[in-house]
Amino acid sequence: MAYWYWDNAYHLKQGNYAIIEALMSRIPAGSVKLNEVVSSVTSTPTGVQVDSDKGTYTADVAIVSVPWDKVEGIVPELSTARATVLDKMLDAHCIKANLQFSERFWLDLGMNGWGGYIDYPEGGAICVTDETENQTGTEGILGCYINEPQSLGLWETPQGSHVRGAGADRIADAVLAKLDEFWPATQYYNGNVQVFEWASDNSTPYGPVMYTGIVRNGDYATLRDPIDKIHFAASYVYDFGLTSATHRAMDVADLFE
Repeated sequence: MAYWYWDNAYHLKQGNYAIIEALMSRIPAGSVKLNEVVSSVTSTPTGVQVDSDKGTYTADVAIVSVPWDKVEGIVPELSTARATVLDKMLDAHCIKANLQFSERFWLDLGMNGWGGYIDYPEGGAICVTDETENQTGTEGILGCYINEPQSLGLWETPQGSHVRGAGADRIADAVLAKLDEFWPATQYYNGNVQVFEWASDNSTPYGPVMYTGIVRNGDYATLRDPIDKIHFAASYVYDFGLTSATHRAMDVADLFE
């Protein structure tokens, strides 16, 4: 299975954080709290309470988007059944890298758009993104997440920020070969490519492995079900993230309209 985002991508000239700043300008000063360690998120008769190392806060609703293995530690109301689902998820070694090419050859092959996700028949997945979409210049960068089991033989130990030699070749060849299944001639690219490690990973686990049947048996939906006014972001191949939290925030906002 594979999908590719064919619609146009947009980037703000001031940076994506400009969206956050614009939203913050519409609420009372000091409402946004950063760099605080949350110890618990609990329900109250009127909404939710969040306790951190710097204070206690109340709100109408909460959206929990911490890594999956941290949910149990901060949501005491989590049911035994839900905790069991979380406990069944495994850690994956995931390569996260940016591949910088001397030219954006993928545009000539019809790979227009922001990025896509591809499953391997034998298990595992790869997510590829065009990090230079809508940018000027001729060089291009493809970002990638390569999950188990494919990641294990590609990068034995962290190599620092700039990967050279055989390590870089293995990663680049693996990405190009997989894309070649959908855009023929991809793997025959002969230009220059540099590989930059996004995070030191393959020595420590990163992200959840969705076990077989998690969607069909209803467990995936269970992880997303709210507990009273406490909502939860979705989980993807690269763990809980900002995108899933944003989408869940939109869903929750719809409940108040």
